[in-house]
Amino acid sequence: MAGSDQHVLKKPETYHLDKCKICGLIQAREREYINDDFRKALYGADYFASYGGKKPYQDYMQKNRPFQRMARILNGLNRAGNNKVLEIGCGYGGFMEEISLLGWDAEGIELSEHAAKAAQDRGLNVRCCDLASQEGASGAYDAVVTLATIEHVLDPKQFIVDAARYVRPGGILMLTSIDMDGILPKLLGRRWPQIAPPWHLYYFKQNHIAFYLENAGLKPRFVGGKMLPLTSFYSTKPYLEGRRIINFGYVLFIAEK
Repeated sequence: MAGSDQHVLKKPETYHLDKCKICGLIQAREREYINDDFRKALYGADYFASYGGKKPYQDYMQKNRPFQRMARILNGLNRAGNNKVLEIGCGYGGFMEEISLLGWDAEGIELSEHAAKAAQDRGLNVRCCDLASQEGASGAYDAVVTLATIEHVLDPKQFIVDAARYVRPGGILMLTSIDMDGILPKLLGRRWPQIAPPWHLYYFKQNHIAFYLENAGLKPRFVGGKMLPLTSFYSTKPYLEGRRIINFGYVLFIAEK
């Protein structure tokens, strides 16, 4: 899923976004010059002090509703195992707290030293590292979860391969991602707040994520819009089945290994 790039957008902060002529994937042109040290610097205390450019991340954490919803989805899935979950890009650990309340053994990894320490200070089992540096046996987890993280990474295809390695056979990988076919990106275009390089380096459509999942040996089982006013959507697996979900620009994927 790659081809020659067509320039489509230019950020005033000097970052450029290019669209692949073949598959439609939008990418930050400067991603090839961004190294791990630069990425770590991006996610310091200042980033979390103005999360999404609007309000402190602590305010987002206090609401907890997105984390509660994702935890309820995962807990509602049919599963067999020890209920052990790894969250990749766990931030301050909001999802980990919620899934732990439902009886799961939660571990997390986080690139940001600031966020990892904040999670550790809350008593959560979090390592400060990127996915490539994560230590653990293949198939060690019943579920791997990564929420609003894949658009931040340098190589999303390899990211999914690495994440899938930790899922046990029959286990679940659950992720949320930007979806450029959603209502808000189509309506707002470059004014959509999620158009935010150098933090967001990739802007996907659902077919891109589905390709990455299948390439990693995973079987997509559910795809749906994450942002819904109907909280009952997040309660049980039966409600997920056969539903047409409003897509505002973020999409939930559930895939099985």
